[in-house]
Amino acid sequence: MHCNIIVIDENLHGLNPIQFGRETCAPLHDYGPAVRTHWLLHYVVSGFGKFTREGVTYEVKPGEIFVIPPYIETYYQADAIKPWKYIWIGFTTEDVPEVFRQPIISCPNIGTVFHEMLSCTKFENGRSAYLSSCLWKLVSMLSEHGEAKSSHIDLSINYMNSDYANGITIQQIADSIGLNRKYFCSLFTKQIGVSPSEYLIH
Repeated sequence: MHCNIIVIDENLHGLNPIQFGRETCAPLHDYGPAVRTHWLLHYVVSGFGKFTREGVTYEVKPGEIFVIPPYIETYYQADAIKPWKYIWIGFTTEDVPEVFRQPIISCPNIGTVFHEMLSCTKFENGRSAYLSSCLWKLVSMLSEHGEAKSSHIDLSINYMNSDYANGITIQQIADSIGLNRKYFCSLFTKQIGVSPSEYLIH
């Protein structure tokens, strides 16, 4: 059973939804090989299937998302015995969030966002904006679930770059990231190749 919910392309800035739907696939139902002109996320609610992207095939199970980027050939097929049921959303964006770049995404409780997306039928004029907000919520959840991106050194460099004109000290920088001054200086020099003082001077 295929259900395509109408979404008007409103050219929203950021993540702009252009299509949305859900499908309960028949055994061995497939699509492709095909190339899309936009991003597509398929969240597998139940069942199983295979997804091929750039020559690599993945076994996809419930709770996972398979990601179809634009202008890349993909192919997917439902399992013969337990075919998948999924919710999908297509969108355009000028700068895709890093969390959408991997072929398969797995994150606890991510299905709640896709089930929230189904509520878009309650909206007429605000449907695209609602789906866009759900996509951003998805980005937020995936970002929190992933590995920490900001190391102590990254944070210290951000601090120095934004506050160097205020005469900050190495002690203040170390305090701001919760490290002992001596340990911070050693860590910084090892990773960056110059001491924090030299970095500040430059």
